[in-house]
Amino acid sequence: MPRQTRPDAPSALLLFWQCLVIGVTSFGGGLTAYVRLVFVNRRKWVTEDEFLECMEVAQALPGPNVINLVLMLTRLLRGTLGAILGFAGLVFPAVLANILLVAFVLGRAGGPGFNAVLAGFGAAAAGLSIANAGQMGRAHLRKPLDIGLTVAAIGIILWLKPSLLIAIALFGSLGVLLHFLIAKRAQEAEPTVEGP
Repeated sequence: MPRQTRPDAPSALLLFWQCLVIGVTSFGGGLTAYVRLVFVNRRKWVTEDEFLECMEVAQALPGPNVINLVLMLTRLLRGTLGAILGFAGLVFPAVLANILLVAFVLGRAGGPGFNAVLAGFGAAAAGLSIANAGQMGRAHLRKPLDIGLTVAAIGIILWLKPSLLIAIALFGSLGVLLHFLIAKRAQEAEPTVEGP
């Protein structure tokens, strides 16, 4: 990914504003899906491949995936200033909501209305995450090897329930190794062009 600011990139202020809107209007697991919807589909600031590349790296890094993702996307578009403002816009609503939650709501938690609200938000976030995974899968999983790795990862994660670190290390390493071996075999199979 290029380190310089893109000439056609949105302003750093627009990135801050858009990330602030995302932070205010999205919840839980649906956040990654919403970031993709805005950056790839609506605004067309990045391509699907750029988004997937940033997301793959963001998921391999420590810390919250969506924050890593937004930092990478906004840095790609507007450099360090874009990353700082994008981060601030995304995180500010959550920090404010947590302060208000602790101050005014948690003392009243446990009632049926409160639990229903949490269950409703949880179901919506799960639905958005599943829809996002389906859309990215259609765009990214075109080879039998990738589909096989995905199915194997889902099966092992549901069956053995390894930690996230172990799952990423295992399937990430396996994917890299298999793709490397396939690329090496394809390169070796190419006919050599002899000089005159």
